[in-house]
Amino acid sequence: MVSWLTDGAYRLAITLTSPLDLRRLDFDRALRRGTGAPDDKLVFENVWRVRIASFVPPPSDGGAPSPVVSLLDVVTEQRFARTGTGSFEYRCVLTADETAALAPYCSVSAAPLHGTSIWFEDAGGHVSAPEEVQWFPAMPPALFVTQSLPILAVMISGRTYGVSVTMRNTGVETWTAAAGVKLGSQSPQDNTTWGISRVALPGPVAPGETVTFSFTVTAPSVTQTTTASFQWRMVKEFVEWFGEFTPHVAVQIVSLKEAVRVAAYYIGQKRGRGPGDWVSVETPEGSVRARARLNDTLKPNVVCGQHGWWQACAEIGAPGYDPFGPDGANFNLIIGNGAIDPISGSVPHRAYLCQIRRAD
Repeated sequence: MVSWLTDGAYRLAITLTSPLDLRRLDFDRALRRGTGAPDDKLVFENVWRVRIASFVPPPSDGGAPSPVVSLLDVVTEQRFARTGTGSFEYRCVLTADETAALAPYCSVSAAPLHGTSIWFEDAGGHVSAPEEVQWFPAMPPALFVTQSLPILAVMISGRTYGVSVTMRNTGVETWTAAAGVKLGSQSPQDNTTWGISRVALPGPVAPGETVTFSFTVTAPSVTQTTTASFQWRMVKEFVEWFGEFTPHVAVQIVSLKEAVRVAAYYIGQKRGRGPGDWVSVETPEGSVRARARLNDTLKPNVVCGQHGWWQACAEIGAPGYDPFGPDGANFNLIIGNGAIDPISGSVPHRAYLCQIRRAD
């Protein structure tokens, strides 16, 4: 039974009912030179092709005989699968050019007119007619499943991030690294925006199976906030791109300076303080008070304290503070003497563990 084409692109599926496995032929060893009993058999791998051909109708004036047009000649590459009924099934995916060539001859109305025929043929001239021919709507041989990126699709310039992309093999061939199947960058194609343009296949992926590519990307180096395209697609290296594109994501790339400023503001809000607020700077040795000022050149977890704030200066209108109490601003009070340099005797003024709280 043959189901002919309707409009659109198709996947060709042909089911054989022969009880013999067309991938192999048995020959009598006695037919070959050499030794061996006459009843010995030698099994050869056989190569079959799918053939489709049609006749071109003669011109209305009764001109030259109708020529035969070869529409498809595909080597099966032994991709036969045994079905539950014991027959053998072969499937191949038509390219856009093959589909365009077949359409005028394989539609429901055109096939009888052109005498379109479909058969299997091997190198020795053996022919096998398929019991059934089915045409299925084409599906990309790779479908997007899911992907993961940092929260809110925001990255800091120059930093590395772990991401993942999951694809499903909806074709008829197993994806393998040996065949050059990889995940490749898009938007634009082959870009190295993220430090890489290819991601290796972690292992063979049979038809119907999914594969997750987990890899590390490096955010582009920028001096001001911008966006970068994150999109991928399957590729058979040096052959073709295939399947669906992953959804395009415009990742926000934040400059390091801006990231520090935002982080400092966030931490300040979380701790209940902002620019100009009175804060308490606390260490295991004690605490002092000071007004907060955010500086985007400092890391969010760094506090820079200025010595000498407890001294009044009438010329600039700076008031004085108690140099020995918790309401003063003498940073010497909150630096301990427990870790003194053994040579100079200096105390660690330049680095000390502290905590920031909003002062009442």
